[in-house]
Order: sequence, then C-alpha cells, then structure tokens
Amino acid sequence: MRNDKKKVLFIHNSVPEYRIEFWRLLDEKVDLYLLITSKNLEKKIYNLKKNVDGLKIDYLNEKKTLLNLNNFNYDAIVLPPDDSVRNYFLSKKILRIASSKNIPCFFWNERWELTGVKKTLSKSVKDFIHRFMIQDISKKCNGFIASGTLSSDFLINLGIKANNIAIAIDSSTSPEVNTPLNFEREYGILDNDNLILFFGRAIERKGIRVLLEAFENIEKKDTWLMICGEGDYLQVCIKYVKDRGLKRVIFTGKVQPDLRAAYYKRADIFTIPSIPLNGVIEAWGLTVNESLEQGTPVISTNTVGASIDLITDQNGIIVSPGSVLELAEAIDKLLNIKLDEDTIKKSYLQNDVKNMSDKFYEAIFRDKK
Repeated sequence: MRNDKKKVLFIHNSVPEYRIEFWRLLDEKVDLYLLITSKNLEKKIYNLKKNVDGLKIDYLNEKKTLLNLNNFNYDAIVLPPDDSVRNYFLSKKILRIASSKNIPCFFWNERWELTGVKKTLSKSVKDFIHRFMIQDISKKCNGFIASGTLSSDFLINLGIKANNIAIAIDSSTSPEVNTPLNFEREYGILDNDNLILFFGRAIERKGIRVLLEAFENIEKKDTWLMICGEGDYLQVCIKYVKDRGLKRVIFTGKVQPDLRAAYYKRADIFTIPSIPLNGVIEAWGLTVNESLEQGTPVISTNTVGASIDLITDQNGIIVSPGSVLELAEAIDKLLNIKLDEDTIKKSYLQNDVKNMSDKFYEAIFRDKK
C-alpha cells in the first residue's frame, strides 16, 4: 500500500512520557521520525515508565545518525529546543542542509520570560544567550509554533512577526487506570475527606513550602494534603512538616503514569503553586492539563504558563506566587463552592492532546492546503 503521508523529522531533547501520546497522534497524520539529542535526559529528570512502541526514534549520539544528516528526505523539520548551545549549532547545521533541499523548518517555542523579577547574573546571561540563539535561528526558519500565549508574546517581543507564529496549546494526557486505587486502605483517607493534591518534581521553585504554609491556615480541617513526586527539596518539606507537627500531610514519592489519573480524580483540588526562583519560571505546567482532564479544579500561580490559557473561574483560581494567604483562601473557596466536574472536563477537551497535534499539523502545512 502506498504511503502518501508527509514525512516529518521532529528533533527533541528527550523522550519524556508526557510527550508520547502527542507524538502518536501526530504520527497518525504524518510519517513521523524522532531524532533525540540527549538519550539519558528524561531518565535523569523523571525516570518514569513509558511505552514507545510504534514510534520511530533515533538518537543523535549514534554515529549513523550523524553520517545520514546529508541524506534528509523530509517534507518538514521541527528543530530542536534552544536548551543548549549544542542544539543551537545542530539547528544551524540542519537549516543549511534543509535550505539546500528546500525543506521548510519550524521552531517550537515553549520559552517566555518574567519581567520585573530579580535574576542571578548566571540566569541573566543564559536568557541573553537563549534570546540570541532564537533570533539567529529565526532568520532561516519558515515558521514558529508557540505552546501558548506567553510563548507567542515572547517571540513577538524578539521581533518575529505575529503572522509567522502559530499557537498549538501545550497538552498531555493520563492513561486510564486499570486497577482501582483504594485511598482509605493505602493512605487512610476516607471517602468524605477533602484532598488537596500536588503532583510534580519536589524542587524549590515548585512552591511546595508555600503550599505547606497555606495548608496550615485553611479553615477546612477534614482535609488532607498529598505531595506526589521526588526531588532534592523533598527532605526540606518533610522536615518542615515534622517540625511544625502537621497532620494529614502525605508524601507518596514517585507515582507512575499508569496510576496518575487516579490521584487527580480522587483529589478535590490540584495545586501548582510555582514561584519564580531567580527568574526561573514554570514555562507551562502540563499537570494543569492532566488535572482538568479528570474534572479536578486547579489553583495555580500566575507565573505558570498554562494558567493564562487554561484556567478560568469555571475550572480554578489563579493566585500570586508566594502568597500563603491567597493560596489558603483559594483552597477554602474551592472546597466550599465545588465547581462543576463536567464543565472542568470540557475545558480540557478544548485544549487536549488531539487538538495540539491538529494545530501542529496545520502550522507546518498551512501553506500547502
């Protein structure tokens, strides 16, 4: 059978579990080839179980890949992220090859910057270098795909024309849970108890300390706080709970993807209280998407990229980063008003992974309809 799908080379820095469904859906529309620039990056940061069956994946550190760069036969190329100088020079090399073969190249941007915050010298230098790399690559790019409003505005501020930027709202999904999880048996949480959930890496900029302080100040006492994830800040949080004598705080450690949906579904509120630490922000926050998918309302700080595009008064509350009072008040409010679960789920469906893959395809081939 003849394959009339367009061939797309998609270059990325890793194969994180949360990107696999997006790539599968995109692969239904095109003949997708993944070139990964760092084989062990995902394992170093997340190390979650994943199934990549059916995806065509190659790694840049394999010698055959480097030797075959000049044999490109693609209809479009998605350039690697700007997270390293190595990727920048790889983009420059690919742009030269693609130009000689008349292959259009696109840059997928998730980056944006927060103004008016104090940055370290190192962070300021890194931001300058990233802006330079993107601006330089933009001279040869055929188009840009932004993950949301803030990343689109960032590109426009760099001088890239708005009509050359398409937005594909960043999204992910959680697999269905095949084995029911009994929270009373596992954690002692009764069916009538309220549950506040945090899901993510336990690092300082995720704002877990602020969440713990807010939890101390909420009015609802029949409520639990569950921290799911691992990281170098976890022991600091555990010590804080012990020193303060906090009750009903659970640290689960790592939760694998095949159980993730059960935690979102059981929770009454999901929180993503990220703070800008030395200028480092939460570029998106895919846990927002995943929580909305299960019908669970979200409390997010306004320095989380997803909050701008996804959160409304019908599915959550946006608070200021670092504000214990605002976060505690938001928790109490959502526990009292109980937002409509079906409405929350619909807000996810408007920006689900299928929509993301559709918008990606349209952005790459919009001039060839």
